[in-house]
Amino acid sequence: MRRAGLALMGAIAGVGGGVWQALGLGRHGVSGAWGGAVVNPPAWAVGWVVTSYVITAIVEENERLAAERAEIEAEELALMRADPLLWEQELDVRPEVARSLETATGRRRGRRYWRSRHGHLYALELADRGSGAPALATVFGFWDRYEPRPPEHEIDADLADFCLWVAEVSEGMEVEDVRRVLDHASIVSSWPEGSVRRCDWEPLAGLPGYPWDPHSVEVEGLRMAYVETGSGLETMLMLHGEPTSGYLYRRMVPSLAEDECNAV
Repeated sequence: MRRAGLALMGAIAGVGGGVWQALGLGRHGVSGAWGGAVVNPPAWAVGWVVTSYVITAIVEENERLAAERAEIEAEELALMRADPLLWEQELDVRPEVARSLETATGRRRGRRYWRSRHGHLYALELADRGSGAPALATVFGFWDRYEPRPPEHEIDADLADFCLWVAEVSEGMEVEDVRRVLDHASIVSSWPEGSVRRCDWEPLAGLPGYPWDPHSVEVEGLRMAYVETGSGLETMLMLHGEPTSGYLYRRMVPSLAEDECNAV
């Protein structure tokens, strides 16, 4: 209905504009002046409709982004802790970079959240000290409040991606220069070689009282073994520490499976 009203307003304005144009051109002896009076109304109507669609799409997208930010702040941030990772206290020394970040984020102060390719939540916080442009910048990572930080190589890789993005959007910075710095820093994007030892499953075969074949799931680039048996509406998850193994629960698993419980 709103777009139909805009089209009607455009057509009415087109009629008035077309008649005025035809009268003005007719006084000067311009041929075909009344042809413009016929063409103008539909042309104005189409223009107003297209403009309304564009404006409505922009408004709806901004509302969607605002809703996403509100959802992050309300639900996720309450369960997370903010970890400052990068900060720049003299951003206004490079005013062209400050202006570029303001343009790219759409704000001079406040936070802009994003999720990395590893699924981690980050925020770029900008602050204005009264100069009319961002003067301070801090990058925060948000982790589960009561859990350790994510793997360091994932954080390093995410920050490297952020630095490349800053170079892409900032006037006066070259992406290749940042890339060379990152190469010199030897940023590792996976588990460092030798830092993780993968155990062989063969010793689990044939253990007395342990008839289950292990399955595996990939967690943060690492293989985690597990067994699962039974069926039911309830699931019992049993975790072990080091240096124990799932063999610790060999007597509990059959009992849980008999009680119509899914034992993992």
